[in-house]
Amino acid sequence: MTYSSLIEIPEETLECINGKFVVDLASDIDLRRERHRHPQSNQFWVHLQAVFRQKLPAGQILHGSEAAMNHGDANLAWLQWFLSKMALSQFTLASLTARIQVLRASCPPGHEREKHLLQLQTLVSQRQQRLAAQLEKSDSLNQAQVHCEQVFARWRTGHYQRFSPAARCYIALEELRWGMFGDVCRAQQSIHSHSLVEFVRERAIAQLACDIGASARTRHFYHQWLTFPPATGMMDLKALLSWLGDWCHGEYQPVTWSVTQSWQNIALGMPRICSASRLAGSMVDEIFHLADAD
Repeated sequence: MTYSSLIEIPEETLECINGKFVVDLASDIDLRRERHRHPQSNQFWVHLQAVFRQKLPAGQILHGSEAAMNHGDANLAWLQWFLSKMALSQFTLASLTARIQVLRASCPPGHEREKHLLQLQTLVSQRQQRLAAQLEKSDSLNQAQVHCEQVFARWRTGHYQRFSPAARCYIALEELRWGMFGDVCRAQQSIHSHSLVEFVRERAIAQLACDIGASARTRHFYHQWLTFPPATGMMDLKALLSWLGDWCHGEYQPVTWSVTQSWQNIALGMPRICSASRLAGSMVDEIFHLADAD
């Protein structure tokens, strides 16, 4: 499997890639991505940029962004293009807003970039307002449940089968975090959010147990959960996983860290022998506890 197939072939597409790509693009403006501490993650990020740029040549994004491109702010031009063309979640937009505010605060008064950042901030704000109105509708809880069912249906039918069992669970949870499900969880009252997350916990535990052919509380050595099935492109998949999980920390999210950062030894907080209930439950806690921060 190649990187481009993850983006171009519908049955292999991961929707969370788009949101994270946009946020990382903004993070690359005037800032070295220090959290990419291993070539696996850096390699995927560089290649992913090349794939997007190959699919969408610069001429396609110049309209309305000529000034930004001329002043060397290529990433700003790309961000404006993505905002005009892509469906982005509230989580993505909120992360963008935080980054733009930091960039504006560091801009010298009257700098040309400040004007482009203000334009970008206005675009993001408009999208956020429209999405907020949608999330206030009475059927938003139903939309979150539909999104959840879609993600778990993809997992159940083998959409993530090239990943390790634990990685399949992680991918499903990231799809939910970056999409409608995560947005609704953050917008709803705590009682509804808790109910949604507990629903996901039950589904994740059941599917993970099913994947390994055991009960939810049967314990296995951690290697059985983290081992990828033999397949072409395994290193590409591990690089993708490392990039998606580069937000986590071995001390604070030990299970997620151990599942995604295969170039490291497993974290001290990762249980050496664990069940589907323990593994999936921990990832749900680690991922949705930080659902409003990147």
